[in-house]
Amino acid sequence: MSVRWLKQLPVGQKPTPRTGHSATLLGGHLVVYGGFHNTQCFGDLYALDIEQMVWSSIQLKGGQISARAFHTATPLQAAEGDTPDKFLLFGGRQGSGAVN
Repeated sequence: MSVRWLKQLPVGQKPTPRTGHSATLLGGHLVVYGGFHNTQCFGDLYALDIEQMVWSSIQLKGGQISARAFHTATPLQAAEGDTPDKFLLFGGRQGSGAVN
């Protein structure tokens, strides 16, 4: 196996600076959810197309997930061998309290 480092400069609607977010690989996209910066906690969702190196903001269907940081996001696949197209979001913190 060989590894090569490439500096990429993605374009598009990228997320604001943050920490405590999740980054989950779903198919050809790196999906980023939540996190915080200073005192602001985020509940937004972004996807980076890793082939084209283009960011996009994703609008959630079926309601809004509460803003949170330090959570887990686990990719889910419908059947063995399928490419994951969903993720399970669990836990984290929102302000001064835990979200479960």
